[in-house]
Amino acid sequence: MQATSAGLLRGIKDVNTPTLFIFIAYWILGIPLGYLLAFHFGMAEKGVWVGFISGLSFSAIFLTLRFLKKTKQHL
Repeated sequence: MQATSAGLLRGIKDVNTPTLFIFIAYWILGIPLGYLLAFHFGMAEKGVWVGFISGLSFSAIFLTLRFLKKTKQHL
């Protein structure tokens, strides 16, 4: 979903904001969450994976909402 939404936004010539959304989803939300879960909540490698999946999920949500907004479609 994340890759599809990013591709759709690239197709309509929207690249700067999606890049920022991806940065936020991975570096601000996903990696710190993975770190906290792995090392502070004792989940080890499972915590890292949950952080990774969370970053992808946040990114997919942000990019899909951006695409819907840019194409004037509402939920």
